[in-house]
Amino acid sequence: MSASFDEELRAEVRAPSLIRRRLRSWLTWQEWPTEEIEDLLLAVSEAVSNSVEHAYPPDEPGSVRVRAELQAEQQDRHRMVIVITDEGVWHDPSPEPVNRRRGIPMMRATTAGLEVDGTDEGTWVRMVSRPVSVPASARTTPLPVH
Repeated sequence: MSASFDEELRAEVRAPSLIRRRLRSWLTWQEWPTEEIEDLLLAVSEAVSNSVEHAYPPDEPGSVRVRAELQAEQQDRHRMVIVITDEGVWHDPSPEPVNRRRGIPMMRATTAGLEVDGTDEGTWVRMVSRPVSVPASARTTPLPVH
């Protein structure tokens, strides 16, 4: 079985839903617990949405890449490490209070670890899931061919 996921999409309005569907399928194939899948999808969707909305000028959409890797901890305990990157321009959050800016706190609440780094060359978001038990069969069954 492939213990990694790697998708690159155009940073456009449909990217969050496409990545949710594809990542859900892969995590389900990994036999990741359903409640943990939902938390990861929420966090990843927010990070991808931020790339779509903020990284690129409206007339110059770029891409957003999502990579996930299953990492063994001890015995049957595993974590998922997910990295979302784009090559857009980082924008510091506005100091003005607005009814937004809940994305990063929400990503923190739904993962065990979150790092965000932004520069003029792009943004990098790394999230780590809570540890879960994954059956040994999930790590040895080949992925189906589509």
